[in-house]
Amino acid sequence: MGEIKINKKFILSGILIVILLMLFSFLGLSLHIELQVKKVCENAMRMYSGDKVEILINVIQSDSECTKQKSHAIWALGQLGEKSALKFLMENYDNKSEKNICIYEAHFAIKKISEERFNFPAFMWRWIWTR
Repeated sequence: MGEIKINKKFILSGILIVILLMLFSFLGLSLHIELQVKKVCENAMRMYSGDKVEILINVIQSDSECTKQKSHAIWALGQLGEKSALKFLMENYDNKSEKNICIYEAHFAIKKISEERFNFPAFMWRWIWTR
């Protein structure tokens, strides 16, 4: 009987450790993503003025920005989850192929913003941005 209790405690401890590792991994990855979003926004703020959505849209529309910067701006819009960016993205990049833009990122951003479920990265971003 004593051996069974030890095994149950060992298994429960293992399950708890796995759950905690998964939780910390999820939070760490989310924080990393959100810090990258903040970095993209801060870089854009050096060149453009307005709120975070406006400055990212300015990066995307700029002829002087490289494809990589535009792709990062589109990705950041998707991570922000701001509904105000949805109209711009859908009007300009939905079902279009353009050489100077990352279509995959645009479609991903449109999908992420238009979903009605809880967006944890957007929630985290709002917390970080206000600090």
